[in-house]
Amino acid sequence: MTVPLPNLPRREQILTAVLDLLATTPLERLTTRHIAERVGVTQPALFRHFQSREALLLAVAQEARLALSMKLTHLLAQPMPPLERCLAVANLLADFVDLHPGLPRLLFADLAFEAPALRLAVQHLVTMQHTLVTTLVGDARRDGTVRQAVQPEAAATLFVGMVQGLALQGLLASVQAPRPMRERLGPVVALWRAALESTDAQEVPQPETPALTCGVLALDVRPMLARGVDPLADVLAVIATLAPTSALVVTAPFRPKPLEALLTGRGHRVTAHAGPNGLWSLLVIVDSALPCLDLRDFEPPEPLEQLLTHAARLQPHTALLAHLPRNPRLALPQLQARGHAVQVAELADGSAIVRVEAAS
Repeated sequence: MTVPLPNLPRREQILTAVLDLLATTPLERLTTRHIAERVGVTQPALFRHFQSREALLLAVAQEARLALSMKLTHLLAQPMPPLERCLAVANLLADFVDLHPGLPRLLFADLAFEAPALRLAVQHLVTMQHTLVTTLVGDARRDGTVRQAVQPEAAATLFVGMVQGLALQGLLASVQAPRPMRERLGPVVALWRAALESTDAQEVPQPETPALTCGVLALDVRPMLARGVDPLADVLAVIATLAPTSALVVTAPFRPKPLEALLTGRGHRVTAHAGPNGLWSLLVIVDSALPCLDLRDFEPPEPLEQLLTHAARLQPHTALLAHLPRNPRLALPQLQARGHAVQVAELADGSAIVRVEAAS
């Protein structure tokens, strides 16, 4: 039966129809004929937007990841203690499932494991949650609100299992119209929190004194994402090794807005730069108070001349960061000849971040 859909572009109408049908239709029974009828188009018209049913389901999973990323970005921009943020993430996920009750069918369906691209997209939905909660529980353990004996990864595994279990219960009881997942979540998440919270006022977090290095590092997370691994933990681990006046360039196949929000909330200065073919780079300056010379709008050879001039003015044991329109290969020999240590990392848009230390 054709049901009127919102006045959306055809592609969005099709994705909306799939989500609506999944709420009541097992994935193995969902056909392109059902979807076409729901949208009110022919199957050939449907295939003009998606080459196969698997491609359509992949788009649904990718759109879900994007929608969740936007919601997480907003949540991470709100100031709150890390453990409270975990609970907010749980509520966000429950609300998302209540809004799209058919989405868990992708998570638990055998089809997702038969189609590699779809499996990877579904895996991203899970690993994104697990890595974020691992990070937040680690933060809570450091500030003393979570017991020192708690292992963040184990707590995150329990968290994800809790959310998935409630979602699965909703699918199994769909014919009985269960209560919204948000309502069922409360007692379960309260138990999870109670298991983690510190009850000993004398328990003091162990100080962490990692050896810090100065420099500009580049981290391409595309290979991690291709393996279905969320790169958040790796990004945070690299940043933890960097001293103030350092920078990290993260390259990704999409704009990782939740990561931007999380790093900004930790006091780092983060800017996103778009490149060709959907490539993005995040420039993370570890010490947000450190100025970064923006020389991208100068005409050549002004950026190089400006860089040389500012480098000559550096006081001993200091450094500068500069953002140039391209890799300053011609200036590097001159800076090194003057005794400066120089590091360069290129961004997706072709520009470059340069760190120059005072001459030794």
